[in-house]
Amino acid sequence: MAVTVPQAKEKPVHSEKLCRRLTAHRTAAVQAELSRRPVVALAALMNRVIPTVFDERYHFAYAGSAVKIDAHASRDALVREADDMESSVAFEQIEADRAKWVKLLPKKVDDLLPWLLNQETDVMASLFAFCVAATLDGISATDSAHPISALADVMQIDMAF
Repeated sequence: MAVTVPQAKEKPVHSEKLCRRLTAHRTAAVQAELSRRPVVALAALMNRVIPTVFDERYHFAYAGSAVKIDAHASRDALVREADDMESSVAFEQIEADRAKWVKLLPKKVDDLLPWLLNQETDVMASLFAFCVAATLDGISATDSAHPISALADVMQIDMAF
């Protein structure tokens, strides 16, 4: 009779807390860069939308995407997962951009569509890029691959210090 020896669980390289903190910082860095690149923001959003719209072509195999199509901003999660987030250069840039847009946007939501329709293309592209960037969610409890890495690679973001 053969005796089977249970396999020992492999310990992760990094703790869940550290992974969440580091991936929160990576997310902020990608958001900061993506908010400056409307074409990449458009491609990132289309990468998420196209498999949904053309499900007959992609056979319901939806592409992994860091963009949340239901448009949840990840700002609170970034601060919650990394206690030093508010002092990061990327987060400071994101917050400065947010403050700029808050000053420009109309106060009433009913005025938003008419305001948007009256904006120049460059304003619309910049606001679009900021909003797509704000929906990125690359926070992870593990150090495994994540879809946000593809965006970081496209934009050549180096998180090494």
